Amino acid sequence: MRKMFTLKAKDNSVKTIFIPIGFIVLLLLLTSCNGQCNPKTDYTKQKSDQSPIAPHRFSENAANTLGKNIRYIFQDKKGNYWFATDLEGLYYFDQKSLFQFTEKDGLCGNSVTDIQEDVNGYLWFNTNKGLCKFDGEKFSTYSDTLKNVSRESLAYSQTDLFFCYDGFVYRYDGTSFFKFIIHPNTYNPSSTDLDRPYGVYCILKDKSGNLWFGTDQKGVCRFDGKVFTYFTEQGLNGGAVRAIFQDKKGNIWFGNNGFGLFNFDGKTITNFTKKNGLENPDFINKKTTSNNKPNLARVWAINEDKDGNLWIGTIDNGAWKYDGKLLTNFTTKDGLTNNKISLIFKDKQDSMWFITEGEGISKLHGKTFKKLNL
Repeated sequence: MRKMFTLKAKDNSVKTIFIPIGFIVLLLLLTSCNGQCNPKTDYTKQKSDQSPIAPHRFSENAANTLGKNIRYIFQDKKGNYWFATDLEGLYYFDQKSLFQFTEKDGLCGNSVTDIQEDVNGYLWFNTNKGLCKFDGEKFSTYSDTLKNVSRESLAYSQTDLFFCYDGFVYRYDGTSFFKFIIHPNTYNPSSTDLDRPYGVYCILKDKSGNLWFGTDQKGVCRFDGKVFTYFTEQGLNGGAVRAIFQDKKGNIWFGNNGFGLFNFDGKTITNFTKKNGLENPDFINKKTTSNNKPNLARVWAINEDKDGNLWIGTIDNGAWKYDGKLLTNFTTKDGLTNNKISLIFKDKQDSMWFITEGEGISKLHGKTFKKLNL
């Protein structure tokens, strides 16, 4: 079933409003982003030498090891790596040395969910205590700024950044912030209702310029520049959509926490997990994990390697590789530090990194995995 509606702003002027949101809701929605609320942006046509990110080498920021509670990985324009963590702030690796930044260094909060880089070369960090910008020397907090951002109809350009929390999606165009909603105007829950069916877990900007939003209970929402369309077929709205990915051929894949992997070829949505007999009814019916057989039911991460193989990360059954014909399951027996995959990252050198929940990062080496040690 598909539901369609159009959202329109009252006018084109800029107005400021204040909407108080409870901290619990803020933390819930920040966590739900899971480092995937930001669509990939192509900066190749932007100025590449603006505001280079080069943190001061303060001795107190030097770190010997990378923490285990990694949530997100980001590689900046210079090729340096940033690691978002739960409770341990940020780690920065300049390909030679490792550094750590926390609240004592000006970071908004020590639990970081995602990282983005704007057209000016500044880095942005979504944290449990608000939004931060790093200009290469210091951190700046934008939490108060977002409280007074105007609500608008959704217009965007290729280089805009998106941040999702507070029940809104915030757009940043390199200069100003704007916020918008993806749910119908008739949806107006009370502030005490923590159930957020339209909560956004992930965002994808596809090759045609469409925006895709993975929601908590409403399947996937697509915005084509004019109309919002909801896709709920095949049980897609039965669980939270934790990942959205577009492969080299243009197919779009959805990762659902319970009903598995879905494929959209531009016309039809297929439940790939059900088609291959890899469901986990125990989790759907009882919300418990069954270890009786491998399954592809709780998909939290999707990416593609340089050879066009699709990699799927599950939160309980390791990683799966799909080469277009065969599906292969990889677990701790193949070197993964554990079978809980929350993110799959491909760097500029085409190396594949797998974040294993609570156990750091595993890197793919041929057909096996090795734990990352910086």
